Amino acid sequence: MGTPSVWSKGYYDVPDSWTEEMAQAVSPKYTKRFGEHLEREGFTILCFLKSVVAGAMEHNVFCEPDKRRYSIFAQVTRQPKVVHFDIPDYAVPEMQKILTLAE
Repeated sequence: MGTPSVWSKGYYDVPDSWTEEMAQAVSPKYTKRFGEHLEREGFTILCFLKSVVAGAMEHNVFCEPDKRRYSIFAQVTRQPKVVHFDIPDYAVPEMQKILTLAE
């Protein structure tokens, strides 16, 4: 079994007058920016899919009327973060009960 991963979605808008070729030509620039953002957030990028025109609902709600929205999908994984916190001695038995219930 491989590394557990999820899909994350980014987007970019281009003028409606642009051809599909022009929109795809700028895709690497926005894919790179999206990848840098994901890495700053602690994700490891496994792969990107080719950008595609966003769905009608997303386009109508989030995009200006004279623009066209493209979605970028990235398959990502993140290493679990270790969280450390101090528990006062008197609270240890209660915390053990809580952690046992959480398992």
